[in-house]
Amino acid sequence: MKRSVLGALVFDVVAVLLFVGIGRDEHQQGTALNEILTVAAPFLIGVVAGTVLALGLGRSPWSLHGGLIVLVTTLVVGMVLRRVVWDRGTATAFVLVTSAFLALCFLGWRALWASVNGRRAVRSLSTVEGDGS
Repeated sequence: MKRSVLGALVFDVVAVLLFVGIGRDEHQQGTALNEILTVAAPFLIGVVAGTVLALGLGRSPWSLHGGLIVLVTTLVVGMVLRRVVWDRGTATAFVLVTSAFLALCFLGWRALWASVNGRRAVRSLSTVEGDGS
């Protein structure tokens, strides 16, 4: 279970860091690791909070349902912390772009995971059934 949680956290953290890195590069604000981590910090806290919440609600962080919980929590916690603690902007365009990018990443890798694992399970089942005929 620990590896499963850690793996999901890694995928989500990479998505947040990728988003911040692309955003900083597009706005020519520098892409030094410490700058990226400073901007990403509220959302990384949100990822951890969302993962803990998903687990507390009995959802696997690898599932689409768990991913939706992590996504919403990441966005809410990240935007609130960004505004209140980091004193940075939360313009509507920023909220929309962040939501779209993170939704694509957080739910995308989970959907791909479910699709690949679902096919393997079906293949395994049909192989077992085929052997019994």
